[in-house]
Amino acid sequence: MRRFRPGNGSLVPIIILSTVAIAYWILYPDPHDPTRISAAASVAVAAATLILAVLTWRSVKISREHIEIQRCPILVPQSPPWDPQLSPWGSDVPPDLARMAGSPQWLANTSDVQIRLRNVGPGAALHICGVLMLRRHAPKTLPERFSIFGALPLAPGDSREIIFREGGTLFTEQERIGGIPLGVPQEEEKIARLTLTWRDEAGLKHAAVFDLDHRKRWLFVGFRHEIPEDLWDYG
Repeated sequence: MRRFRPGNGSLVPIIILSTVAIAYWILYPDPHDPTRISAAASVAVAAATLILAVLTWRSVKISREHIEIQRCPILVPQSPPWDPQLSPWGSDVPPDLARMAGSPQWLANTSDVQIRLRNVGPGAALHICGVLMLRRHAPKTLPERFSIFGALPLAPGDSREIIFREGGTLFTEQERIGGIPLGVPQEEEKIARLTLTWRDEAGLKHAAVFDLDHRKRWLFVGFRHEIPEDLWDYG
């Protein structure tokens, strides 16, 4: 449910209409009475002061949120999942293995995968967590999920290989982070879904979700800022 927030466009009209109603009620018996005119004027001044305070509060809140977004770290994956024993940039990777890397069958042969993550935002990313949930197969021949909880922080502009271990969580495909399901929709031709969460230096929680397609490309699903709960809360 959406919370009521002053500044959403509802509070100011309410104040104005209430002020008009009160002033009319004061002046109605005798609109020429100086005492009633003075009282009505006082009500109008109080209402104008309240409206100014609301608008000022809203302006300060918007400015604060804008500053927080400017400082927000943003994590994105830079490589498909790989077996940690092989490097996607190494010259010693056989061509047939390089073609297999990142495919569902490749993931069936390892209990760990590594993904290079980069912080493209202006702030440091802390409490980094992630869940890589594979598309469900029948019969089951692949791991269901890989996860990482509490990876080392990433400074702005830095990137690093992050090791995701098989299992490590009891999440289901239907569970959500920031309103986005952890599992890949079954009607879509995707290999896996990567859900990342992290915190900024102010302690605010953020999330990013990407889907991996059959060409080993990450497809953006969505970012969520200032979410109430992240993966670290469930770790």
